[in-house]
Amino acid sequence: DTPDKPEEEVKVYPRIPVLESKKTAANLDSEKEVFEVGDTVVYTIQTRNTVSDSLAENLTISDVIPAGLAYVDGSLIVSDNGIGNAVNGTVTANFGNVPDTGWRTVTFQAKIESGQSGKKIENIATVTGDNVDTPNEPKTDITVDPKDPKLESDKSYSITEKGEGNTDAEHAEVGDTLTYKIQTRNTIEDSLIQNLNITDSIPEGLEYVAGTLKVDGEAVTDAADEDKGQAVDADILGTFGDITDTEWHTLEFQVKVLPGQASKDIQNVATVSGDNIETPDKPEEEVKVYPRIPDLESEKTAANLDADKEGYEVGDTVVYTIKSRNTVSDSLVENFMITDELPVGLSFVDGSLEASDGGKASFEGGKVIASFGNIEDTEWRTVTFQAKIESGQSGKKIENIATVTGDNVDTPNEPKTDITVDPKDPKLESDKSFTIAEKADGNTDTEHAEVGDTLTYKIQTRNTIEDSLIQNLTISDTIPEGLEYIAGTLKVDGDAVTDEEDEDKGQTVNGDILGAFGDITDTEWHTVEFQVTVLSGQAGKDIQNVATVSGDNIEIPDKPEEEVKVYPRVPDLESEKTAANLNADK
Repeated sequence: DTPDKPEEEVKVYPRIPVLESKKTAANLDSEKEVFEVGDTVVYTIQTRNTVSDSLAENLTISDVIPAGLAYVDGSLIVSDNGIGNAVNGTVTANFGNVPDTGWRTVTFQAKIESGQSGKKIENIATVTGDNVDTPNEPKTDITVDPKDPKLESDKSYSITEKGEGNTDAEHAEVGDTLTYKIQTRNTIEDSLIQNLNITDSIPEGLEYVAGTLKVDGEAVTDAADEDKGQAVDADILGTFGDITDTEWHTLEFQVKVLPGQASKDIQNVATVSGDNIETPDKPEEEVKVYPRIPDLESEKTAANLDADKEGYEVGDTVVYTIKSRNTVSDSLVENFMITDELPVGLSFVDGSLEASDGGKASFEGGKVIASFGNIEDTEWRTVTFQAKIESGQSGKKIENIATVTGDNVDTPNEPKTDITVDPKDPKLESDKSFTIAEKADGNTDTEHAEVGDTLTYKIQTRNTIEDSLIQNLTISDTIPEGLEYIAGTLKVDGDAVTDEEDEDKGQTVNGDILGAFGDITDTEWHTVEFQVTVLSGQAGKDIQNVATVSGDNIEIPDKPEEEVKVYPRVPDLESEKTAANLNADK
């Protein structure tokens, strides 16, 4: 099934050696896939004779290390007992006469020198022998990548020209001409910034002086043209292309300080960027415009001393905090003072007044006074005190305005805050009673109600909690069976009202009585009165009458009630009869 395949090899003489060679390069740092200046390159050169039974006489590998690389002393390794050396930038390895076809190897290291960033370094070795007509020239090349750049940037200004009448040579004033200088550099040698740009937007309060733009010291036009800079609509741009050096690169231009900027701090932030810069630099500079006139910032807050309460009620203690500071650095507030006249409805809590930063505070004539002397910094000064909410303030808004000033402050601050005093929760007390208004003909029992008598019901209620509120207080009553309402007898808080559903405070409709009192903030008694007639057939009856007292904020209405016992009291028997087995178990 499977034929034999006998074979034989004929070696033709003479046996002339033929070399095969190769060369590779790798980074000594095996975790790096690229090469940068300062890296160490490991070169490997291999060669062999490909013709068996031949002899390569005096086999030699040599390599002239190219410019940009420096041989690493002690790094040369030669296989198969070859003899190697590195002299004057040339690596040489001699293997003598080589009769076999095994590989001979030479490895050495070379460090990439500064100045090679972005370049390709080609390395060509030479492999030869005395009886080799055409030497091998194995080669390899590496490309040296730039390192990652790192920016260092700065922004500054100088006074170029003082405005007319300005004399402060050390500080910027309105009308002065300033020169901004933005400079940046790459701090990493053998690295690259791709397409370096510096941009700046002129801030409010300054105006660009046309024709003053310079890039790296060279004047450029303001127009968006082919030169390296432009100034369009207060946006400044300087372009520098690819940067491989570590020199400073600059953008300069002039601005004028506009009116209205005295005492202002004008912050100007530039942007330095490049296509391969992940996080642009943001150099900034602040221009403090003189003269430095103080400008106050103030706040006032109120809080309940009882931290668990969100609102305020009569009797609560309010903690007031007044804060103020000068917002203009390098200026002075002379005789800095905070005062607060306590409004009506509040009473000062003795011993509660505190002033920060060594301020001297007192309470005199209904006014809090705190003095801090001359203030040179921009730190907050604080005054705190407590005041108790007096009776009668329920439902009112209490506004409290402080005054913060200084001898050289033209317009004092008036920080204010207000609180709304919520009514307390109300509590009802109610009662219902009747009296005999008129005896019917023939009735003689003046102490007890009889059929035909006229009775006057009186329902009264009051709020027992001072400084509280009952919203929309009402008293309602339904005339019970056995009684009949007498038209026109309804009174609310002593005043007669009509029975109709109209705009007065009471009504009587189909035996339903209603008295409406609106919102009640006092603790006085409020009443509903009306008359009824005792109907026939009620002798001996007990007529129960339950009224309802309620309000929109009353969770559980009061239910005052009164019982009318109608006379004469004719006995009426109730009887029962039962039967049971004497044997209780049955």
